Amino acid sequence: MRQSTIGQGANAPIEPYAIASVCRSIDRELENVDQTHDDAAAAALRALVETWITATKAGDHERVLALVADDALFLMPGREPFGKAVFANMIRDQKSGLQIDGTSEVKEIQLLGDWAFMRSRLRLLLVTRDGSRTRQEGETLSILRKDASGRWLLVRDANMLAMQP
Repeated sequence: MRQSTIGQGANAPIEPYAIASVCRSIDRELENVDQTHDDAAAAALRALVETWITATKAGDHERVLALVADDALFLMPGREPFGKAVFANMIRDQKSGLQIDGTSEVKEIQLLGDWAFMRSRLRLLLVTRDGSRTRQEGETLSILRKDASGRWLLVRDANMLAMQP
């Protein structure tokens, strides 16, 4: 029984090293495709974080809410998990004079197809209308999902902020 290599005819034997070389080449190409996809997805997730922070600082509540899936859940210490409607009411309270400034430093992004999780360090400064200031800082763990149009949306957010002196 004879085996062949592509382009050498039906009677040519396949050299084992040639198969291994082709397999390594295909693996490298697939890694490059995966890495490019992962880089683009990570960039899109970092852009989502930047949009969230910028919109929060500007008081653009609708823009923030557009980044949240309808079935999202938020988890915070000392509170029962709550959904998008409660979150919407919380951020709309900013109109009552609360200003928020902050930064989010993305520490880790893991991609799993149309799902991702992201770990970040969040630092906030909250200033009330009367000028009192509160600092909060801590880790967050967020789970995101691509919607049908390919946009990333927040579906779970565990926020471990603590008051800072």
